[in-house]
Amino acid sequence: NDATINSPSVTVTGTAIDPGVGASGVSSVQVNNVAATYNSSTNTWTANVALNFGPNTITVRATDGAGNTSPNHEIVVVRPQDTTPPTVAITNPANSSTTESSSITVSGTVSDTGAPATGVAQVTVNGSPATLNLQDGTWTIANVSLPTIGSNDVTAVATDNAGNASQPTTITVNRQNPQD
Repeated sequence: NDATINSPSVTVTGTAIDPGVGASGVSSVQVNNVAATYNSSTNTWTANVALNFGPNTITVRATDGAGNTSPNHEIVVVRPQDTTPPTVAITNPANSSTTESSSITVSGTVSDTGAPATGVAQVTVNGSPATLNLQDGTWTIANVSLPTIGSNDVTAVATDNAGNASQPTTITVNRQNPQD
């Protein structure tokens, strides 16, 4: 009871028996009104329960073959809310770099650390989604437009699975006319 679980679901297990003279045996176990898997030879049950952020009440009850239902057994587990945004950096091209191209490839790093981090969901560059490599903590996007001759801002923003957005990271890329 009152366990902290940093996961979108938890597997709960327990035992259910129907003691006494003339007992008909446990016929089913329900966890949050959903049938659990019950093994009558070991008297054990198991169920996977989805968790919302914050406190979650898990209610278990058993029913025997005669239709008698046990009192509810409740526990509360807490899934902490991720309130920390991820961090994002642009590693290529360098700030204040110069190109003659009207579009560039941009890449960088991203991370979502600390408890209870939910992981990076997306990186956008100038509003377009980048391709993530979560295992390496990197991202890349091709064909980022540099519409103006002169200074062009390139801005990356990361969002985690809890919806927290990073502070924007901006570099300037200078587009110049092609030389003859």
